[in-house]
Amino acid sequence: MKMDQLILTLGVIGLLTGCENKSDKSQPPAAPPAGTGEVRNLPPAALLTESKEQYLAAMEKRLALLNDQIEELAKKSETYTTEAKQHATTLLSSLREQRHAAQQTFEQVKAASAEGWTELKADFESVMVELEKAYASAKSKMS
Repeated sequence: MKMDQLILTLGVIGLLTGCENKSDKSQPPAAPPAGTGEVRNLPPAALLTESKEQYLAAMEKRLALLNDQIEELAKKSETYTTEAKQHATTLLSSLREQRHAAQQTFEQVKAASAEGWTELKADFESVMVELEKAYASAKSKMS
């Protein structure tokens, strides 16, 4: 019985000595990983500004990618026969109009205040989803 208690005591001591706190309390906490939704003692205005900047950068890339894809379709359509080219021109014209509308909505989001941009964000997302659907449809029709 004494041997069991001795082994148990040694085991507990071994566990306790191996579990030291290695965190350095002198440094401020690191910023949370992007996209986790975790907040670490940052002022709300800074969070909104940073989130808006990150969102705008991502959406600018999204718009640029769609723009490149639309122009790729336009180049591809140059090799089509007359009838197919006319159909492609109509599809591309519609895509470019939608792209222009998306760009205008994007500019409104960019110009919005730190407090008001989130309201416009939903409008922009809706416009972008429709533009992406229209591009996918046009691409399938032109393939």
